[in-house]
Amino acid sequence: MVGGIHAIDGPAAAVMDDAQLKDLLSLQALGSSQVSADPAECLDLLHSGSFSDDRIPTAAARVGSLANAAIITASADPSGLYWQGMYSLGRALAHCSPATLTTVQGDTARVELAPVAADLHGRKAIAIVQTLTTQNGAVHVLRMVAMDGNLFVTGSKAIPAAQPTDAAIKELGGYVNAVIDGAGKDTPETPAPTTGTKGSNVNA
Repeated sequence: MVGGIHAIDGPAAAVMDDAQLKDLLSLQALGSSQVSADPAECLDLLHSGSFSDDRIPTAAARVGSLANAAIITASADPSGLYWQGMYSLGRALAHCSPATLTTVQGDTARVELAPVAADLHGRKAIAIVQTLTTQNGAVHVLRMVAMDGNLFVTGSKAIPAAQPTDAAIKELGGYVNAVIDGAGKDTPETPAPTTGTKGSNVNA
């Protein structure tokens, strides 16, 4: 499914191989095995809400140019683990912004999460900006996740500032929705970026 997406300017997605996917999942997990958090509960919440468990069958693709790429993943999880991840991400949004991460070497990073209004399909969805600030500066990532049944689709895209543009929200949301809407089809139909945005549809 993820391989059938096309960027808004035309090029098809580049599907990641197993090694690239492993590196991606490790990066998304924030190196949780070697990191502590303050508040302490935030480490588990952030890890669970990263949808980066290598036990869950996942496919990933890069959409767009290397300099401005979005990463889309699709995972099939009947176990309930990623359903818990949806809850954890919502709880992290409420209780872990800010949170401080500390590595075993003593390096620290500040994590901040902010909700984003996005028109996402699926039974349950959430969109946020995650900002990770270290001594080298701040990195802002627009993140979206939507679920439908056992299918969990995530999208992420680095953005230059903590406030994403409407264009970035519509682009990433369009990719996520294309996979959700195309589930069960041979090739997802990537729509033009949607017009307008709605509130982040985080449902219980």
